[in-house]
Amino acid sequence: MTRSQRTSTSSFLRTRLSILLSLALAGASTAWLVSGCSTILGADFDRPAASADGGAAVPMDIVTNVPEPEPPNPDGSCAEGRKLCGGSCVSRLDARFGCGGATCDACALPNAVAACTSGALCAVSSCKAGWTDCDGKPTDGCETELASDPAHCGSCERACNAGLVCGNGTCTSTCPEGTRPCGGGACKAESPTSCGAACLSCTAPAHGVPVCTNGGCDFTCDKDYERQGATCVDTIPHDTWATVASMPTERRGLAAAAGADGRIYAIGGSNDAYPVSTVEVYTPSTNTWTEVASLLTARYDLAAAAGADGRIYAIGGWSKSSSLSTVEVYTPSTNTWTEVASMPTARDGLAAATGADGRIYAVGGWAGGEGLGAVEVYTPSTNTWTEMASLPTARTGLAVAPGPGGSIHAIGGLVDFGVMSRLSTVEVYTPSTNTWTKVKNMPTARYNLAAAMGADGRTYAMGGNDGTSHRSIAEAYTPSTNTWTKVTNMPTARSSLAAAAGADGRIYAIGGQNGSSAVLSTVQVYTP
Repeated sequence: MTRSQRTSTSSFLRTRLSILLSLALAGASTAWLVSGCSTILGADFDRPAASADGGAAVPMDIVTNVPEPEPPNPDGSCAEGRKLCGGSCVSRLDARFGCGGATCDACALPNAVAACTSGALCAVSSCKAGWTDCDGKPTDGCETELASDPAHCGSCERACNAGLVCGNGTCTSTCPEGTRPCGGGACKAESPTSCGAACLSCTAPAHGVPVCTNGGCDFTCDKDYERQGATCVDTIPHDTWATVASMPTERRGLAAAAGADGRIYAIGGSNDAYPVSTVEVYTPSTNTWTEVASLLTARYDLAAAAGADGRIYAIGGWSKSSSLSTVEVYTPSTNTWTEVASMPTARDGLAAATGADGRIYAVGGWAGGEGLGAVEVYTPSTNTWTEMASLPTARTGLAVAPGPGGSIHAIGGLVDFGVMSRLSTVEVYTPSTNTWTKVKNMPTARYNLAAAMGADGRTYAMGGNDGTSHRSIAEAYTPSTNTWTKVTNMPTARSSLAAAAGADGRIYAIGGQNGSSAVLSTVQVYTP
């Protein structure tokens, strides 16, 4: 190298070091100098430029193919890379369960859709429109609002010069129409998060929604709550029953399930002369019933459950002459029923519930002249059935409901129709250990009852037959104290009814038969 070349190189390096020092003092990124890349100063090279809507994805090792939950090992443990949540072993790469965190709470990052990194950390998968991640820390969310941040106006590290403000992602001398300065050079429209001249972030009490009105913070109350001073107070009468629109088709021995669409499905049953395939759907918001596609196989004394996949499963039951192992699944989007893998054990008088693991548990029933202890679980993703630990007390005409922590509660029923040995027995299944545990008996022994878990975490058992008459009785089980409490009776005494817990927090008691053996279309709803 010649002297002139060495002098030129030395001058170039001194210049670059001078720029590096200046940028470091200014707090700017110097990654381009370290890497030796020649690019425009001030650009952001560690993350992509924000898209037009501000929702740029963050280039981390985000996991996109997440394994589905699976049952625990026989000893209750989970395979490597999984943790126990709600009775299932979930992947530590599943953001719905907090990735590798100690709890099972879903990942929640500000202004972002969260996912897991390969290191099992909650991180940004994509940003909410108008927001991005300018601090280069995808584990703390999308902290920058590009439309108004003068330090990142329109894109990361695009700072507005002194005297200018940032409005709609552009550095300008005055705020655009519909916005006003909010301090620090940010132009924002008035909203609950930027209210009045001081650009305050409004708050609201429980069951309230913050609003900004005429430059001042205020709040409104949720539906069924009214404002009393600075609080929102529940106006719904509790521990009450109300009668709503009747089913178009009266029936007993039907099944019910609450769909992901918020509607209540009443499935199959008997009109007291023969089994029916009728399926009718109740919409709480309009208090109306609509008929949808019929079951492929007419039956009664069947069970039903809503799957985690949004579909409705109809399981087993009695045809005109025999117990069934048939299982059909209803897809609301196509209004069609499809037959899937049959249960290993044909039976009627069974009950079913969907576990926290997304699998469907078919419990007890009647076949071959006796009550059954059979418990079989269906896995939708593999279309397979697996035999689980049997009920300690074999029975038919029982009710089943999910409980806290992924448990399954089996309630009441009948051992043998010949001796009418009605039960008050309650047994609880724990999927993680594949075991049943006896808990406090129900106060009133009965069979052909219905049950559902309320939004308050209690299990409600209603109606049924005590061996001498159809009952209107309703009782609630509290798992945390292992106690039963008498609640308000149903207005209509009945057995062979169905029940489902609605998305509105209320419990629906549907159809059945009453003391005169009349088949009912009556629907009554309980508010806990």
